[in-house]
Amino acid sequence: NNFIGLNAGISGTGSDLGACRIKEQLLIHQPQIIFIDFAVNGAFVAGIEGIIRQIRNYNSSIDICLLYTISGEQYKVYASGRIPENIRKLEELADHYQVSSVHLGKSIGMLEALGKLEWKSQQKSSSKIIFSRDGIHPTYEGGKLYASVIARGIKKLMLDIPSSKKTYPLPNLLSTENWENAKMFHPHMIATFDQYWEKVNPLKELNLDSFAGWFPSVMKAYEPGATFRFKFRGTHF
Repeated sequence: NNFIGLNAGISGTGSDLGACRIKEQLLIHQPQIIFIDFAVNGAFVAGIEGIIRQIRNYNSSIDICLLYTISGEQYKVYASGRIPENIRKLEELADHYQVSSVHLGKSIGMLEALGKLEWKSQQKSSSKIIFSRDGIHPTYEGGKLYASVIARGIKKLMLDIPSSKKTYPLPNLLSTENWENAKMFHPHMIATFDQYWEKVNPLKELNLDSFAGWFPSVMKAYEPGATFRFKFRGTHF
C-alpha cells in the first residue's frame, strides 16, 4: 500500500492552537488516520478533547491515535511501572472516545534502567544510546527508538482494524471546557486595523518563516500603540 503523510504540526505549540487549526489545515485533506502528539507541549486535555470531537463530527470513520512523547524524567515513571500524570489524563480521553494510543516512554525507561541508554547527555558514548541533548528533543538515535515504538503500534493497530470500515460513535463530552467549537480566522475576516499595520508574507520576515507553511500572511505593527478592533462571543481568543 502507498501512504501519503501530512505533517500538520507547528513546533512549540499546543493543542489549544491545534484545536483552532485542525479543520482548515488538516481535515480538508480528508485523512484516514490522524496522529495527535501534544503530550510534551502542555498536554492540554480540553484542547485534545476538542480536537477529537471535531474529527468525529467531521468524519466518524477517521481513525485517531494519540502519541505520548516524554520529557524531563518521565522515563523513570515508566520504568517504575507507572504512567506520568499528564499522560494518564490523556488515556482517560482515549478510553472514552475509543482512540488508540502509543506510549513512547516505556521502552526508553526500560533501556535506561538496564544501563543501555542515557536520557540526556552532551557527550558521545560508544556503549550507550544517547537519547537527547536537552531532555526533550531526541537525537537521531533517540528518534529511531521513537519510530520503532510507533511502527510496532501501527502494526498492531492495522491488525486490529476490521476489514470493513468502522465508524466511531461520539459519546457525551467529558469536559464542558473542551475546545470543540474552536476555530481559526484570517485577521481581515474579523478585525479592523488602524494605519500602523501591514499585512506581510511570513517567509520574508525574520523569526516568522517557520509559520509560512500554515499562515500565508500575518499582520505586523510598525508603531507603538497600534490598534485593531474585533468582536467575538466566547471565552478565549
